[in-house]
Amino acid sequence: MIMRHDESFTDDQNQFWWSFSLLIDSQSDMWITHCFDDVTIQSRENQTQVFGSAEDISAVYGLITGLRDMGTTILYLEIKRESKGD
Repeated sequence: MIMRHDESFTDDQNQFWWSFSLLIDSQSDMWITHCFDDVTIQSRENQTQVFGSAEDISAVYGLITGLRDMGTTILYLEIKRESKGD
């Protein structure tokens, strides 16, 4: 790939953020709130809903990987790329 001087991946990345919502089959530990600034956790009846946002998609994948490593089953997952201008 050839990039012109005025093109940049970081400029494009700074225009977006990633919202996520997931439902897992167990009570969640609070480690998730330490990984993300903007996250909400609601637990009830052995299920936990987690929703929030991150500026970097790799952070969202890190959350998913962390849940997998804990042996957690993800029942529902939605990830959206949102424009910061909206």
